[in-house]
Amino acid sequence: MESLYIVLLIYLVIESRRDIRKKEISVKNTAGFAIAALLLRVGNLGIRLVTGNITIKSIGFLLTALAPGIFLLAFGLITRQAIGYGDGLMLLVCGLCLGGKTAGVLLITGMFLICPISLYLLLFKRAKRDTQLPFAPFLLGAYLTWLATGA
Repeated sequence: MESLYIVLLIYLVIESRRDIRKKEISVKNTAGFAIAALLLRVGNLGIRLVTGNITIKSIGFLLTALAPGIFLLAFGLITRQAIGYGDGLMLLVCGLCLGGKTAGVLLITGMFLICPISLYLLLFKRAKRDTQLPFAPFLLGAYLTWLATGA
C-alpha cells in the first residue's frame, strides 16, 4: 500500500506544479499514473487470486474507486467545465490509489481548503467570480492532510 501512497504523492506534486503554471493537467501523466496505480492494485488482487483469497470486497473496491472522479467529470460536463475535466481525472487517479471513499474525502477537503482562498480573492477584488483557480494544489493539500492525520 505504501507504494500507492508514494505514486499518488509524486503525481499530485507534478500536477500541482503544472496546474499552477499552465492551468492544465497532463493527460499523458494522468494516464501513466493511472496505469501504474491500476497495475499495483491488480498486482495486489492477483496475489489474492493465486492464494484463492479473492473477495467481493476486493472487486467492489476497484469498481467504487472511480466513482468520485466520474462524479466530478460529470459535474464538469454539466457545468461546461466550471470544474475542469483535469480535476476529475486527478480524482480518478486518487480513487485508484486510495479507494472511492478516501477520494471523496479528498474532494471535500480540497473544496474546504480552496474556499477561504476564493473568498479572500473575491472580497478584496483580486479575482472575478468567473476566475478559475487551480484545484490540484488544494487536492495535494487535502492528501497531505489525510496522510498527516493517520492515513
